[in-house]
Amino acid sequence: KNDRIFTKINEITGKNLDSNEMLLIILDQLEVAIEEINEKQLEAFNTQLLDLFWKNPPFLIESNFCEIAEKLVQQNISLSILSNTGFIHGKNLKQLFDHLGFGQYLAFQCYSDEENLSKPSVHFFEIAYQKVLKFKKIHKSQVLHIGDNPVADVKGATEFGLQSLLYEHKKISLEQLLKNNGIF
Repeated sequence: KNDRIFTKINEITGKNLDSNEMLLIILDQLEVAIEEINEKQLEAFNTQLLDLFWKNPPFLIESNFCEIAEKLVQQNISLSILSNTGFIHGKNLKQLFDHLGFGQYLAFQCYSDEENLSKPSVHFFEIAYQKVLKFKKIHKSQVLHIGDNPVADVKGATEFGLQSLLYEHKKISLEQLLKNNGIF
Protein backbone atom coordinates (compact mmCIF):
# COMPACT_ATOMS: atom_id res chain seq x y z
CA LYS A 1 0.00 0.00 0.00
CA ASN A 2 2.73 2.49 0.93
CA ASP A 3 4.55 1.87 -2.34
CA ARG A 4 1.43 2.97 -4.25
CA ILE A 5 1.03 6.03 -2.01
CA PHE A 6 4.68 7.04 -2.37
CA THR A 7 4.45 6.57 -6.15
CA LYS A 8 1.30 8.71 -6.30
CA ILE A 9 2.93 11.45 -4.21
CA ASN A 10 5.91 11.50 -6.59
CA GLU A 11 3.61 11.52 -9.62
CA ILE A 12 1.50 14.38 -8.27
CA THR A 13 4.32 16.57 -6.98
CA GLY A 14 6.99 15.70 -9.54
CA LYS A 15 9.44 15.58 -6.63
CA ASN A 16 11.22 12.61 -5.10
CA LEU A 17 10.34 11.37 -1.65
CA ASP A 18 13.59 10.69 0.15
CA SER A 19 14.10 7.13 1.39
CA ASN A 20 14.43 8.37 4.98
CA GLU A 21 11.12 10.22 4.66
CA MET A 22 9.45 7.05 3.41
CA LEU A 23 10.95 5.04 6.27
CA LEU A 24 9.75 7.53 8.87
CA ILE A 25 6.23 7.47 7.42
CA ILE A 26 6.18 3.67 7.60
CA LEU A 27 7.55 3.66 11.14
CA ASP A 28 4.95 6.22 12.20
CA GLN A 29 2.21 3.99 10.78
CA LEU A 30 3.67 1.16 12.87
CA GLU A 31 3.30 3.47 15.89
CA VAL A 32 7.03 3.84 16.43
CA ALA A 33 7.93 7.09 18.20
CA ILE A 34 9.73 8.65 15.25
CA GLU A 35 10.73 11.71 17.26
CA GLU A 36 13.16 9.41 19.07
CA ILE A 37 14.88 8.30 15.87
CA ASN A 38 18.16 10.00 15.03
CA GLU A 39 20.34 10.31 11.94
CA LYS A 40 22.72 7.57 13.12
CA GLN A 41 19.83 5.10 13.35
CA LEU A 42 18.65 6.05 9.86
CA GLU A 43 22.18 5.51 8.53
CA ALA A 44 22.34 2.10 10.23
CA PHE A 45 19.03 1.11 8.65
CA ASN A 46 20.21 2.22 5.21
CA THR A 47 23.44 0.25 5.63
CA GLN A 48 21.50 -2.88 6.59
CA LEU A 49 19.09 -2.35 3.70
CA LEU A 50 21.97 -2.04 1.26
CA ASP A 51 23.61 -5.17 2.65
CA LEU A 52 20.34 -7.05 2.17
CA PHE A 53 20.05 -5.65 -1.37
CA TRP A 54 23.49 -6.98 -2.32
CA LYS A 55 22.87 -10.35 -0.67
CA ASN A 56 19.65 -10.67 -2.72
CA PRO A 57 20.22 -8.56 -5.83
CA PRO A 58 17.48 -8.07 -8.39
CA PHE A 59 17.75 -10.02 -11.59
CA LEU A 60 16.94 -9.12 -15.17
CA ILE A 61 13.34 -9.82 -16.15
CA GLU A 62 14.54 -10.31 -19.72
CA SER A 63 17.35 -12.88 -19.65
CA ASN A 64 18.53 -11.68 -23.08
CA PHE A 65 18.55 -7.99 -22.17
CA CYS A 66 22.28 -7.56 -22.79
CA GLU A 67 21.89 -9.13 -26.24
CA ILE A 68 19.03 -6.72 -27.00
CA ALA A 69 21.12 -3.79 -25.76
CA GLU A 70 24.05 -4.89 -27.92
CA LYS A 71 21.79 -5.05 -31.02
CA LEU A 72 20.43 -1.56 -30.32
CA VAL A 73 23.88 -0.06 -29.80
CA GLN A 74 25.05 -1.69 -33.05
CA GLN A 75 22.16 0.12 -34.76
CA ASN A 76 23.55 3.40 -33.38
CA ILE A 77 20.66 3.64 -30.92
CA SER A 78 21.73 5.18 -27.62
CA LEU A 79 20.41 3.72 -24.40
CA SER A 80 19.99 5.45 -21.08
CA ILE A 81 18.04 5.10 -17.87
CA LEU A 82 15.67 7.65 -16.37
CA SER A 83 14.34 6.09 -13.19
CA ASN A 84 12.40 6.90 -10.08
CA THR A 85 14.09 5.43 -7.04
CA GLY A 86 12.78 4.29 -3.69
CA PHE A 87 14.86 2.86 -0.90
CA ILE A 88 17.72 1.96 -3.24
CA HIS A 89 19.61 5.01 -4.47
CA GLY A 90 20.80 5.73 -7.99
CA LYS A 91 24.46 5.26 -7.11
CA ASN A 92 23.67 1.70 -6.01
CA LEU A 93 21.57 1.02 -9.09
CA LYS A 94 24.51 2.10 -11.26
CA GLN A 95 26.65 -0.49 -9.49
CA LEU A 96 23.93 -3.10 -9.93
CA PHE A 97 23.65 -2.46 -13.67
CA ASP A 98 27.41 -2.79 -14.04
CA HIS A 99 27.22 -6.02 -12.03
CA LEU A 100 24.44 -7.33 -14.31
CA GLY A 101 26.53 -6.52 -17.36
CA PHE A 102 24.52 -3.82 -19.08
CA GLY A 103 25.94 -0.65 -17.59
CA GLN A 104 28.41 -0.64 -20.49
CA TYR A 105 25.56 -0.08 -22.96
CA LEU A 106 24.21 3.03 -21.26
CA ALA A 107 25.10 6.52 -22.41
CA PHE A 108 23.93 7.88 -19.04
CA GLN A 109 21.79 7.10 -16.02
CA CYS A 110 19.55 9.65 -14.33
CA TYR A 111 17.84 8.92 -11.01
CA SER A 112 15.14 10.72 -9.07
CA ASP A 113 17.05 10.72 -5.79
CA GLU A 114 19.99 12.47 -7.48
CA GLU A 115 17.84 15.18 -9.10
CA ASN A 116 15.11 15.44 -6.43
CA LEU A 117 12.60 15.09 -9.24
CA SER A 118 10.57 12.14 -10.41
CA LYS A 119 8.68 11.00 -13.44
CA PRO A 120 6.23 12.17 -14.77
CA SER A 121 7.65 15.65 -14.12
CA VAL A 122 8.52 17.34 -17.41
CA HIS A 123 11.47 18.89 -15.55
CA PHE A 124 12.91 15.42 -14.94
CA PHE A 125 12.45 14.51 -18.61
CA GLU A 126 14.08 17.83 -19.55
CA ILE A 127 17.17 16.95 -17.51
CA ALA A 128 17.42 13.61 -19.32
CA TYR A 129 16.92 15.25 -22.72
CA GLN A 130 19.69 17.77 -21.99
CA LYS A 131 21.97 14.81 -21.27
CA VAL A 132 20.97 13.27 -24.61
CA LEU A 133 21.91 16.49 -26.40
CA LYS A 134 25.43 16.31 -25.01
CA PHE A 135 26.22 13.37 -27.25
CA LYS A 136 23.49 13.34 -29.90
CA LYS A 137 21.88 16.37 -31.52
CA ILE A 138 18.33 15.17 -32.05
CA HIS A 139 14.91 16.67 -31.51
CA LYS A 140 13.08 15.38 -28.47
CA SER A 141 10.37 13.92 -30.72
CA GLN A 142 13.05 11.48 -31.94
CA VAL A 143 13.66 10.15 -28.42
CA LEU A 144 11.79 7.01 -27.40
CA HIS A 145 11.09 6.43 -23.71
CA ILE A 146 10.11 2.88 -22.75
CA GLY A 147 8.70 2.29 -19.29
CA ASP A 148 6.33 0.16 -17.27
CA ASN A 149 4.22 2.85 -15.64
CA PRO A 150 1.39 4.41 -17.69
CA VAL A 151 1.46 7.67 -15.72
CA ALA A 152 5.12 8.17 -14.83
CA ASP A 153 6.55 6.82 -18.07
CA VAL A 154 4.02 7.11 -20.88
CA LYS A 155 2.12 10.21 -19.78
CA GLY A 156 5.27 11.97 -18.56
CA ALA A 157 7.26 11.27 -21.72
CA THR A 158 4.36 12.17 -24.00
CA GLU A 159 3.64 15.43 -22.17
CA PHE A 160 7.30 16.37 -22.56
CA GLY A 161 7.18 15.61 -26.28
CA LEU A 162 8.99 12.29 -26.44
CA GLN A 163 7.75 9.15 -28.08
CA SER A 164 6.77 6.53 -25.52
CA LEU A 165 5.98 2.85 -25.24
CA LEU A 166 4.42 1.00 -22.34
CA TYR A 167 6.36 -2.16 -21.51
CA GLU A 168 4.22 -4.77 -19.79
CA HIS A 169 6.66 -7.65 -19.31
CA LYS A 170 3.96 -10.12 -18.28
CA LYS A 171 2.21 -9.57 -21.63
CA ILE A 172 5.06 -9.13 -24.10
CA SER A 173 8.81 -9.51 -24.20
CA LEU A 174 10.96 -6.46 -24.72
CA GLU A 175 12.32 -7.92 -27.94
CA GLN A 176 8.79 -8.44 -29.29
CA LEU A 177 7.76 -4.93 -28.23
CA LEU A 178 10.72 -3.51 -30.14
CA LYS A 179 9.92 -5.67 -33.18
CA ASN A 180 6.24 -4.68 -33.11
CA ASN A 181 7.26 -1.02 -33.17
CA GLY A 182 9.77 -1.28 -35.99
CA ILE A 183 12.88 -0.87 -33.88
CA PHE A 184 14.25 -4.33 -34.72
